[in-house]
Amino acid sequence: MITLLFKTTPLVRFIRHRVTLSGTLSISLFSFIPAVCDAALLTAVSVEKNAILRLNDGDQITVTGSENNLCGICNGTGATNSTINLGNNVSINVNGPVAGGIMLKGNNSTLQANQLKVNVNGQYGIQVDAKDAQINLGSGSRIELNNNTLMANGIYLSNRSFLSADALTIITHGVGSGLYISDAGSRVDIGENSLIQTQGAQATGIYIFGRNNSASGVPASLKANRLTVTTAGDLAYGMNIQANAAVNLGRGSRIETLGEGAMGIWNLGVLTADELHIKTAGGNRANALEVRQQGVASIGAGSSLYSENSGALVASGDAATANFNGSETQRNQIFSGGSYAVSAQFDGARVNLSWSDIVIRSSNGLATGIWALGGGQVQGDNLAITGNSGTIGVYAMSDSEVDLTGKTEIRMASPLDMALGTQHNSGYRASRISLSGLIDIVGSVNAAGGKIALDMAAGSQLTGVTASDGVNGGYLNMKMDHSQWNMPGNSVVDHLTLNNSTVNFMAGEAGSRLTVGNLAGSGTFALMTDIMAGRSDRLVVTGSSTGSHYLQIRNRGDMQTTGQEVLTVVETQDGLARFTLSTTTEKVEMGGYLYGLQQTGANWQLAATGVADTPAPPGPAPEPEPEPAPDLTPEPAPAPTQPELTSTADAGANFLNSNYLINYAQMQTLMQRFGDLRQKNSTGNGWIRGISGRFNDFADSRLSRFSLSYSGMQFGVDKQIAPATPVTLGVFMGVTNGKSHYASGSGDQTSKHVGLYITALADNGLWLDGLVKYAQMKNSFNVRDSQGKTVVGYGATDNYSASLESGKRINLTSARQGFYLEPQLQLSWSRQNRDRLAASNGLRIDLDGYDSLLGRASAQLGYRMQQNGLRLNLYLKSGIVREFKGEAGYRLNGSPERHSFKGSWWHHGVGVSANIASQHVIYVEGDSSTGQQFNQRRFNAGYRFSF
Repeated sequence: MITLLFKTTPLVRFIRHRVTLSGTLSISLFSFIPAVCDAALLTAVSVEKNAILRLNDGDQITVTGSENNLCGICNGTGATNSTINLGNNVSINVNGPVAGGIMLKGNNSTLQANQLKVNVNGQYGIQVDAKDAQINLGSGSRIELNNNTLMANGIYLSNRSFLSADALTIITHGVGSGLYISDAGSRVDIGENSLIQTQGAQATGIYIFGRNNSASGVPASLKANRLTVTTAGDLAYGMNIQANAAVNLGRGSRIETLGEGAMGIWNLGVLTADELHIKTAGGNRANALEVRQQGVASIGAGSSLYSENSGALVASGDAATANFNGSETQRNQIFSGGSYAVSAQFDGARVNLSWSDIVIRSSNGLATGIWALGGGQVQGDNLAITGNSGTIGVYAMSDSEVDLTGKTEIRMASPLDMALGTQHNSGYRASRISLSGLIDIVGSVNAAGGKIALDMAAGSQLTGVTASDGVNGGYLNMKMDHSQWNMPGNSVVDHLTLNNSTVNFMAGEAGSRLTVGNLAGSGTFALMTDIMAGRSDRLVVTGSSTGSHYLQIRNRGDMQTTGQEVLTVVETQDGLARFTLSTTTEKVEMGGYLYGLQQTGANWQLAATGVADTPAPPGPAPEPEPEPAPDLTPEPAPAPTQPELTSTADAGANFLNSNYLINYAQMQTLMQRFGDLRQKNSTGNGWIRGISGRFNDFADSRLSRFSLSYSGMQFGVDKQIAPATPVTLGVFMGVTNGKSHYASGSGDQTSKHVGLYITALADNGLWLDGLVKYAQMKNSFNVRDSQGKTVVGYGATDNYSASLESGKRINLTSARQGFYLEPQLQLSWSRQNRDRLAASNGLRIDLDGYDSLLGRASAQLGYRMQQNGLRLNLYLKSGIVREFKGEAGYRLNGSPERHSFKGSWWHHGVGVSANIASQHVIYVEGDSSTGQQFNQRRFNAGYRFSF
């Protein structure tokens, strides 16, 4: 008999009853339908065997009492095959100790509802203990439970029953679970956009346990899409998936927990999801996703795991497997603020990752991005790992293994923070870390009692130090293909194989050491050196050395070298590998000198290039002695007597030459200033002169391969003192520009000068000319050093000069026109002040001041003619010039060098001078010089006007 306890509202007109038979004699409540279809307010409803309960839309059941086990709708153990249809928008409100909203115990019972609202202050919202029950809560149903007992559940489902719903909401307060799925074969499908929310300690959002009471083996299951689960209590897991349970969270589900030790998902079953997002905020036990024992989790692209204070993803023990696979277009995200982001713990545990970004942030001790221990295995493909200061990128210990492929990025806060590391544990085999593919690592690599292998594909880069202790059979092996290793400190590698790759020593100061067990292939080692301190980055090969390699050593123009230093940069045991400086140059600049690489025994050293001492002839052969054991101790390289200058030193020191030659080019003779002046003229005169020419072929091998092209203008005015006094006073000024050419660059020169002269001309053809001049000279150069880099330098100095010239014209015919001979003597003195220039590469060049004293003896053979107011003078000249002083010194970063201008040279020339109408004089002259120090070709042309 079904007992009905009900209340009617004033809107209810009457209640219609109908009695039916079902099985044994019983009364089945068929329906309660108000005549005008008004909603009813009902109290507790009991449903018996084979009964059908149908409520109208909007009906409300309210049950309140102090007795135990109250329920809104009660389906007892024996009430099998009952049918409950709750229509739309039915409300069930229950308040009492150990009370519940709907209890189904009758096997094969069914429950149908839509937008059902169950609000309970008690033990459960809906509890299904019946076997093979079918529950359909439609769309938009809401279960809210306020627990007043020891343990409570929003919905409890067991015994192979099936629950379906869409947009279901479950909210609980207190200890218990939002949704509890028990027993093998029990199934729940909560469709799209369901929400489960719990508040309270140990209040798990979803608990699913496929315990096998009937040996069916069919797992308990949950299916959902875009599910949201939130918990807010200590030890309140988002989902607790026990053994023999299968959960498919579809796409876009979210799990969030806030309490201490509240995990996102604890999984011992089978979990599948795409675009899953889990966030936990509890302490160090609040992992985002933990897979245990035989559990398997397969999380697809677009997913994220966030653990504020604990691990994000862990597989632990037996055959626990966590698959976390993003895609190239939808990378997965993992964040941990705890002790690790990803971990595989103990034998059989395996984590498989792909296309995922891992971030580890910790302020409370050591933390690891990927941590394998106790035999756990991690397989990763196309991963990116980022860690803050003090964290570790990847760590393996106690016979565990990490294998990373594809494009791997590991970015630690510092190159000295550990990116890859192994740990030796007594009694365990060596752990293993393997990386292959495109690798981009900032951080150190430490093989401590473990095995690390890096196979770096083209374009890879490592920035960090390495270490290997060889304990427990461990090693660090590196293969680099068109890759770069930036090494900020001392490092150790057991096997290093290079293919067009670079190892860049980048500690900031010289002295780092790379120790390699066995070296092979072809690569470049970029070293830093301090040859003055005898300190250098150094490559040390303790085993076999093969292949051809380059040493890239940076030019150091700031070094205070003397050219006598020797520095060992490579040490090997067998001397079989070949080393050169580069493909483009065999020399490196240290201070003002060039150094080259040479093999000494089994080692390689830097020593200055240049002219070396001639070895002494061998003496008599000594008596034969027993042959000693081979000694591979490096012997010092022979120091050259004249170390080769750098291009910068050569260009800067050649400022001596350019200043000397520009000054020489500016010095005037009487002919170049006056033309053919052989008449007394008390009027004033003005003149202008242009010069151009070229110097080259210096004999000094230290400053050779230098040439200078120049051009300039001079102009002046003068006047005879008095008509009766054949003495002329004048002033002049001018500017000369030069273009110098060095072996590896060029330079510019500018000289601005002013001067005074006095000339006396006697009637017998004897003349005397004196001159003083001041010049300000500026120089610059732009050259390329031995490594092709541009170096510039600038200098400025002053010059003072004085000249005394005399000659006498001897007519060879008595006529006013005809041949003549004119011997000439000239003595010129000049003082070049000192100069200091600092080149852009750090080389300081100090040029000492020096004196020059030039003597010239020459003769001029000419022919004079006069016709119709035109006087024409054609001449040939020849002579010798001698430099009597010209000893100069310079210093390269303090290292003294000498240069001399001493020598003689012959000069020959031809010219013409034309005097037109007694007021205009035009003259043109060309000559050449060939001498011990230089050769010269020059051209002069001028114009003089009397007014």
